[in-house]
Amino acid sequence: MVLFSSCKKSDGNAAAQIKFKKITASFLNGSTSPTGPILTVSVKDADGDFGFTDGADSSYLFVKNISYHPFNLDSFKFPSNLSNANIKNNWVQVDIDLKNSGNSGNSVLIRTPTGIPQTRTDTLYFEVYMKDFKKNKSNVIKTDDPLLLIF
Repeated sequence: MVLFSSCKKSDGNAAAQIKFKKITASFLNGSTSPTGPILTVSVKDADGDFGFTDGADSSYLFVKNISYHPFNLDSFKFPSNLSNANIKNNWVQVDIDLKNSGNSGNSVLIRTPTGIPQTRTDTLYFEVYMKDFKKNKSNVIKTDDPLLLIF
């Protein structure tokens, strides 16, 4: 006879996880829009060791524009409201303003062309992942919805 002990069942994935939710704007006028499109993702980590810690080596969201070479990649700190949140093994929604510069001062949106004005529409897609406080990398996701950038 075999006895089974009861134990808490794991969801099978202790690594950080990320899911694409949406991009709020389907298009963006590259030269005149004061705010950028908002990329919304959901993130979860079994240990809950991600978020914002002022004055410490925080965890980051990494966003890469995969529509152009060389790729524009930048890291974004988590919002400060996650510093005291109960985020252990819970899905948390995070919004990223793609027009704002990330931690290295770069934008993941391509720059407005210079020289002779021209009308152009580009379709942009992004890859997104996160790293927790221990620098463990989550899965990498690709945005489902395109962002149309109009010049």
